[in-house]
Amino acid sequence: MWRISLSAFLLDFPQFTVLSFAAIYLHREHGIGLTAISGLLFAVQALGAVSRVWSGRWTDSRGGRHRRGIVIVYSWVIAACFVGLALCGSGPAWIAAALMVVAGLLSCGWHGVHYAEIAIMAGKERSGTALGLENTMVFAGAFLTPLVIPGILAATSWSVVMLLVGAVPAVLSAVVMPREGR
Repeated sequence: MWRISLSAFLLDFPQFTVLSFAAIYLHREHGIGLTAISGLLFAVQALGAVSRVWSGRWTDSRGGRHRRGIVIVYSWVIAACFVGLALCGSGPAWIAAALMVVAGLLSCGWHGVHYAEIAIMAGKERSGTALGLENTMVFAGAFLTPLVIPGILAATSWSVVMLLVGAVPAVLSAVVMPREGR
């Protein structure tokens, strides 16, 4: 349960990088206007909601299997998007926008299956404790992300932020998430 909760904590860093700093990044680094950014963030939220429901439905249709697997796949794709953002620099705005939307929708899309997995893994006797632990870790990640980004940004660059706060936690999430039994 600790490893699953740690995975949730780590996935919050890319999620809240998008939700808290995408507008600043896209405007300052790529010159995207506020109206377009509002549309992009709306797309992140709407597609994130679709992703949460789709991933839950997909795993439910397989008897609850593959919840951990889908979180791991999401983690790797999120990491790839953030590496792309780090490499994008001040490159084409449409590439940065597309990468940010994909990273955002996937970093918002893991919650349902993640919560379901930890509750089922804990069993009905410990599901409340497990969900409390997971929620605590999620709120810790959501709290810490906006605190660490300004310091990293002041000392380095957006590329480093995208790697350290987006890609690295997503990779670590994929690594610490326990694999499913056969």
